[in-house]
Amino acid sequence: GAGACVDTVILELASSRGGGGGAAMKASKRDGSREEMESLSPSTSSRSLADSEHLAAPGGVSSSHDDLEATYRFESGVAAKDPTALFSEVKARDCLGFLGPGFLITIAYVDPGNFEVDMQAGAQFGSSLLWVLLIATLAGLLVQILCVRLAVATGRHLSQMCRHEYTPSQSKALWILSELAIIASDIPEVIGTAFALKMLFGIPVTAGILVTSTSAMLFLLLQQLGARVLECFFALLVGVISFCFIAELNFVGDHISVGGVFAGLFSVGYLKDPVHVSAYIAVSMLGALVMPHNLFLHSAIVLARDKATDPSQDGGPGEEFQRLNTSEVDSSSYHDKAPEGTKRGTIVRGSSGLPPTVLQSKLVVLYSGLESALALGFSLFINVAVVLVAHSTVEGVSPEEKQKLIDQPLQNAPQMLKNVLGTAARTFFGCALLASGLSSTMTGTLAGQYVMEGFVDFRIKPALRAFITRSVAIVPSLLVTIIAGESGSEALIVFSSVVLSFELPFALIPLVKFVCSKKIMGPLVVKGAEKWIALTISVVVILANVFMLGSFVFSGESDEENKGVTAFVYAVCLLGGAGYMFVLYKMLTKEVVQHLRVVNPARFRELFSLAGSAAQI
Repeated sequence: GAGACVDTVILELASSRGGGGGAAMKASKRDGSREEMESLSPSTSSRSLADSEHLAAPGGVSSSHDDLEATYRFESGVAAKDPTALFSEVKARDCLGFLGPGFLITIAYVDPGNFEVDMQAGAQFGSSLLWVLLIATLAGLLVQILCVRLAVATGRHLSQMCRHEYTPSQSKALWILSELAIIASDIPEVIGTAFALKMLFGIPVTAGILVTSTSAMLFLLLQQLGARVLECFFALLVGVISFCFIAELNFVGDHISVGGVFAGLFSVGYLKDPVHVSAYIAVSMLGALVMPHNLFLHSAIVLARDKATDPSQDGGPGEEFQRLNTSEVDSSSYHDKAPEGTKRGTIVRGSSGLPPTVLQSKLVVLYSGLESALALGFSLFINVAVVLVAHSTVEGVSPEEKQKLIDQPLQNAPQMLKNVLGTAARTFFGCALLASGLSSTMTGTLAGQYVMEGFVDFRIKPALRAFITRSVAIVPSLLVTIIAGESGSEALIVFSSVVLSFELPFALIPLVKFVCSKKIMGPLVVKGAEKWIALTISVVVILANVFMLGSFVFSGESDEENKGVTAFVYAVCLLGGAGYMFVLYKMLTKEVVQHLRVVNPARFRELFSLAGSAAQI
């Protein structure tokens, strides 16, 4: 039985202490740093034992035998076998209380970058790339659910987990990449907002790009009103953005057929000629939909809805650790288990501020997943509508007009809405573009706050944060607009989305590694089909990026006059692609070293207590 297995593990671990393990554990007791933990025996259980001796929580287990038993039960997932069926506890009323974060994240799925790449896809390749939207949205849904699961299981968001898992230099490298991803995601918002100002007020695009820096003040004003107001505001903007394109579907006529739409949605992997261009647009669609900073944002925003788990409540270095590991809790507000008389399915909070049982935790993840599915399903419908409207608009027009729509789809989008809005199309689309640009800027600023706080434990004022990010994003936007004109600025939007796709694995791989680790997730670990699907998504994203790079480089005709330059470009791309795959391979194969007992002892005690109870049943 379970007791016999525990005794076997205890004997094995106890015997391992007879060698060099004792000195190492004493060193770990003096300093709980990640580097000294790695000097222990390579076995997972030995490291877990060192963790438990380093942080024996007040009021928790005290003896060495109990420490080992706690670690074993936690990692073996004894508590995962809850006798109550999950779906029998679901209540529609409780589910409504989780509305908000999913729609906040959805803003990234309907921002100016998505408008640009969707219109490019529809204008150039019709409905043949709709499968990219479907696959990317489904992958995004799973990723968002994993973000919630990580937050609920650990009480930490993704960037905090990365800081504790990787060495300082690795953590700073990931932080820089994350900041670059946020800047890349802000470039479409800068250009889109500038186009909106031109449509509405006739302001030149170059001047509009400079004016966009003032949007930080609007963000600061809205943030003072609270998270719920922000969520409602963003949900309203999503509705405004989507209405026009959905209404326009009534006028697509004979250019679009239902069979063609379904063929495009389910022709997975099909790329029209020229393949390198369609692959480039497909990867940009992926990057525009599943943005790296959204992984950090969703895992943090779930915690931020409750002051007990809000990462922003930590005042500075060391205070985060103290808050997560305090044993002094208000017993009137928190419970180690659902209090007697509590209605089935009601969400309660434990001593860590999180749901105190596996069933309660899974209910939170389920409710958040349903809300995300609703929000992302809505965004998928919007993106499909944009592609179809763009495809319908370019049919039957002159080649010159079609090329104009392909080169500058955002600026010619009002023409796509003329059937619904007539002469008011320019004003209405300008308002929708302005709303999406401003709201996406706000979500990027929120993500930037959590990324900086999590990776380097440093905080600045939100308005200053937004101003700095926007100022950096303005530079390439302004230069490209001045040098290449307005069509060049729209090409920059597509390129920035490609950059986001290349950066996505650096956030996705740590997330997948964490949620699949028994040491971090315990009875809430992701396993089975869900684990393999998550790993497959990570690998497919990497391979899609490398395939796009290869197809784009090797598709062009050889330049006889500049063979040296062409060879140099090929070599750089080959070496860059090989280095990219090598770094990500090392991240995929790296073993997770941290343990929830160190990351969040209060949460560990909660889940271990449940495991102990389950083992006795």
